[in-house]
Amino acid sequence: MAEREKYYIGLNGQIFEVSKELYETYYKGQRKEKYFTHDLKQEHTKVDKETGEMIVIPSREDSYERLLEAEKQFAEETEKVEDVAVRAVMLE
Repeated sequence: MAEREKYYIGLNGQIFEVSKELYETYYKGQRKEKYFTHDLKQEHTKVDKETGEMIVIPSREDSYERLLEAEKQFAEETEKVEDVAVRAVMLE
């Protein structure tokens, strides 16, 4: 495959001609950003070449809905009834 002669980057609705090095650096940075904002947040599967076993690699970020489905418990952030009652008695 022949190497391209000109390289372009689109920014803010405009297209700029750039060097090959700048083009590669720009798109490498774009791919890295996509990796951190999208790829790490999704579950992936891999197949072990030796055993043929499917390995699930969980996402690095969980949603509230997913945690509820897994029946995870969350601490309630409201004040306990006992504390409210004690304070009411002490203020009388």
